[in-house]
Amino acid sequence: MLILKPSTNAGGVGIFTTRAIRSGEPLHLFADEDWRFVTEEDLKDGERFLVRRFGIPEKNGWHIPADWNHMSIGWYLNHADLPNVHHKDYVYYASRHIRRGEELYLDYESLV
Repeated sequence: MLILKPSTNAGGVGIFTTRAIRSGEPLHLFADEDWRFVTEEDLKDGERFLVRRFGIPEKNGWHIPADWNHMSIGWYLNHADLPNVHHKDYVYYASRHIRRGEELYLDYESLV
């Protein structure tokens, strides 16, 4: 249903559909237990760059992948002011009909 490819608008890597997705359809972007919460003191050597690139900031730290070498596809969601994906309590859904081959986008402001 979803694949990683070079992003057409955001640069880097993005998530693309391999079939059309109906508005409101749930998107399985993350595996269970795929994240952990870290503070500045918890960071391991070499993690700062990754945390700034992929981490979801919170008041006292970041939500980051549980294993940097085995990340769910959802960590590759790019930002858009007019996204086609939204979440409710971090369960992700198509905000509108998404065409086959379209890149998925989320408004990062909805995460904080």
